[in-house]
Amino acid sequence: MDDKELLSKIGLSGNEAEVYLMLLRLGPSSAYEIAQKTGIYRPHIYDKLETLMKKALVSYVQQGKKKIFYAAAPSKIMDYLKEQEKEVQQDIGLLSANMERLNALHNLPKEDTKVQVFTGIEGLKFRIDDTWRSSEKGG
Repeated sequence: MDDKELLSKIGLSGNEAEVYLMLLRLGPSSAYEIAQKTGIYRPHIYDKLETLMKKALVSYVQQGKKKIFYAAAPSKIMDYLKEQEKEVQQDIGLLSANMERLNALHNLPKEDTKVQVFTGIEGLKFRIDDTWRSSEKGG
């Protein structure tokens, strides 16, 4: 797995990963320099730099009329992932607290035949889990 694939796997888009890696290699750079080195259209570079700044993986300083961008240390990626994990845990808690109410909304007629179609690995995992839960209930 190369560096771009690694960063994409943990949640950065392909262009975000490319911009971040280029900044690591180049050091402080303008958007123009990043665009030249990556081949990514400059307005897209600004978009990706903006999202990377929101993730605290890039910062900049103003030098005259020019913005010079810096990549944060790779250890900041771990901080970003830990923050994402914390947010997911909060979302899970929120959903768990409201699951009974949401389940009450799920009203399907009992006499109708119910067909669900699942695809891919996630569908297979769901089906196996559902079968296992059904067998535990004695159904």
